[in-house]
Amino acid sequence: MMAAWSNSEIKFLEKHYKTLQLSQIAMILRKTPRSIEQKASRLGIRKTKRWTTEDLTLLTVNYNLMSNPELADKLGRTVGSIERKARMLNLKKSKEKINSIKRKWTLEKIQFLKDNYKKVPPNEICSKLEINLGTLYRMAEYYGLREKTNSTIYHAHSSKVWNEEEISFLQEHFMKFNQQQLADSLNRTKQSIQKKMFYEGLKKYTKKPVWSNSEISYLEIHYKHGLMIQMSQHLNRTFKSIHTKANELKLNRDVSTYIEREVEEILKRYYIEYKMQVNIRGFIADFVLFNNKIIEVQGDYWHCNPCIYDGPKDEIQRNKIKQDKMKRGCFNELGYKILYIWELDLNQKYNQVVNNIKQFAVQ
Repeated sequence: MMAAWSNSEIKFLEKHYKTLQLSQIAMILRKTPRSIEQKASRLGIRKTKRWTTEDLTLLTVNYNLMSNPELADKLGRTVGSIERKARMLNLKKSKEKINSIKRKWTLEKIQFLKDNYKKVPPNEICSKLEINLGTLYRMAEYYGLREKTNSTIYHAHSSKVWNEEEISFLQEHFMKFNQQQLADSLNRTKQSIQKKMFYEGLKKYTKKPVWSNSEISYLEIHYKHGLMIQMSQHLNRTFKSIHTKANELKLNRDVSTYIEREVEEILKRYYIEYKMQVNIRGFIADFVLFNNKIIEVQGDYWHCNPCIYDGPKDEIQRNKIKQDKMKRGCFNELGYKILYIWELDLNQKYNQVVNNIKQFAVQ
């Protein structure tokens, strides 16, 4: 049975659904992307721009007077959005309008298309001729530059053409990353990734590779205290695969220390809402507050407290310092504010730590 949504989670969703990526919201609220989409739908929250009555009126009145790119500019939408809504409303352009659009193709433009179609990337031709990708392909077919097919898919709704660098990245990483991670890395939608993988014939293995004895030994040693992103990179496996295998081996992660429990008691005492042990891009945040803030609890030995140690004394501290630096960089990049609490301060300056937490939460 799925956990019920709290009022604070609903408020967070309403505030951030349109600005944050689905994967980021899922990590912060510790819910599945599907659950978040369903809740947003029930609340009437949408990422896409709604069509207002004024928009529909403008489209209906001007559809036969203006070209689709002109309507897109006028309404602040994509050409694909205009085309889809026109089909839904059964709007069609007259033959006179279609001919007038065709007449905009001067001999100079047609010659440019013929000279450069197979030499210059499609997005550059579209930019030069001020057309969308669908129009380019249709005109290329019309002049015999592209083979006609009944199943041609133009992707006219997308103005972002795949370049060679993006395709190479996809081919290199599609086995390691899930589709949402690929979408975030390439700044595309998950649907775009799915379609491109289909057209490129990229399929993930159906049979899961067997865990070797050396991999199992590594997992048994590092799973309790290790960083998930480092284990994932070392084993070349997904987080889900690692957690699944750990469950089979009955391994547990040390997710709560006595100083973390102390801080948790403070947060509960002052009714500060939080999520504990949140996975953010492979890094575990100790406490995530619902106003884009993180509280990190630092053990003096494990994190090499500078008030106690002049520098790292062993390999454990050196590795931990590197991990903390990577973690801090990731959280700063995502716009989180961070409060660090040291074990020494919690033991010797308890009241000051309490005040720091309260001030940090309300800033």
